[in-house]
Amino acid sequence: MDFILYGVKIKIQFSFLLIISFSLLTGAKSLIYVLLFASLHEAGHLISLYLLGGKADKITLSFYGIGLTHSSKLGRGREFIFLLSGCFINLIFVFLNIKREINFPLFILNILPVYPLDGGRALMLFTGINTKPFYIISFSFLLGIVLYSVYTKNFSLLLICVYLAVISVNEVIK
Repeated sequence: MDFILYGVKIKIQFSFLLIISFSLLTGAKSLIYVLLFASLHEAGHLISLYLLGGKADKITLSFYGIGLTHSSKLGRGREFIFLLSGCFINLIFVFLNIKREINFPLFILNILPVYPLDGGRALMLFTGINTKPFYIISFSFLLGIVLYSVYTKNFSLLLICVYLAVISVNEVIK
């Protein structure tokens, strides 16, 4: 389902509706909280984007989370602030001890130097490296997360890693 709200294209994939329905039907409150704090994370990006003089192009809600894209020309410093603003929101909730068990993993995951996560994009922007060596660094961190998720039997984290690897491979192939 696609629609436009205040000039921003909103795309809600069927998988997102499916995960919401599943959460409500099974009473999986923690999943609802993850979606809530992931939404607040993206709201941090959105608010900072507008405060920095940019404008969002599209917001996508899917099984894998919420994503924001923009084509604004912010400049390197402003783009860096924009990229880290979502992580900052999760960090504030951690310090305020609000659902720390959800916000801390969201913060850690998003700050990692793995493309296409916020930390990976910020590192790419900061270093100016947008080549295969950057993706090798990204894959190395991703491999570490995969090993950790297998060791701890955290299969949802493993699925996230597979998703991130697919996105990274597609970017390298381009």
